[in-house]
Amino acid sequence: MRERDRVRVRAAVAALALVCGAPAAAQSVPVQLYPVDGSADARALLESAFLRLPGRARAFVVAKRLTLGRTCGVRPSPECLGRLAGEGVVVTGSARDAGGVLVFSLQAVDGMGKTFGPVRVGVDAVISNAEPIAKALLDLEALVLAGVPAPAAHPAAAGAKPTPAMAAAPLELKPESGPPPGMWMRPGGKLLVATSAVVLAASGVTAYFGKQEADALDAKYRSASLGWSDRAGYDRVDRFASATRVLLIVGGVAAATGTAMWTFAPALSPEHGGASVGVSGRF
Repeated sequence: MRERDRVRVRAAVAALALVCGAPAAAQSVPVQLYPVDGSADARALLESAFLRLPGRARAFVVAKRLTLGRTCGVRPSPECLGRLAGEGVVVTGSARDAGGVLVFSLQAVDGMGKTFGPVRVGVDAVISNAEPIAKALLDLEALVLAGVPAPAAHPAAAGAKPTPAMAAAPLELKPESGPPPGMWMRPGGKLLVATSAVVLAASGVTAYFGKQEADALDAKYRSASLGWSDRAGYDRVDRFASATRVLLIVGGVAAATGTAMWTFAPALSPEHGGASVGVSGRF
């Protein structure tokens, strides 16, 4: 009886593994990367992000050939990309520099020419961390698995059939509405911090010359050689002291404001379905 029970348990486990494994195999989606419209650094960053997906993606797997050539041009049509996709999908899009942030807009096209996305993500151009892009690719994968196509840019009138010109319309690779609100805070903060450094340096110069003038007058006082002509020297010391105080205040305010703007620049959580995503790093 024990041997029969063991056989039954093994058979049940094998059947369960077969049932669970079949959908996983059927969900496998080979992915190829079509060069994004942007710099070579942006294209390399996207490829690096995709290589982070193994073990995290539910369906996306590396195709036999990951990176494609630009055989469909800079602004490829869905039909051309669909021919390249085969049984999987082709991921492409654009990368634009917006105030020190690389804003990626990514779409996927399957073998039928159906587009999914876009998903958008922002990456600090200096730090160039590929992890936010990898998370955006997982969002794009979810859209592909859910079968949610991209919204039509120019919907046809009710009952009208799409024309060949409409079917061959190229993908729109530009961000919908530019960089997310508040992205100016990062470059503005950097500019204020740099300005405060210059102003504080100027305060050091005025303090130095004021001290030199005061030391000269003190030396004359100790040697009892002060005269009426030295009154102008005391006026210069007062002017140097006033200028130093003003420059210190202005430099301090600029430094504090710039640091606050730089620190609290907006960082948005990832979203998909056409929403903008901003992820930024700090030094």
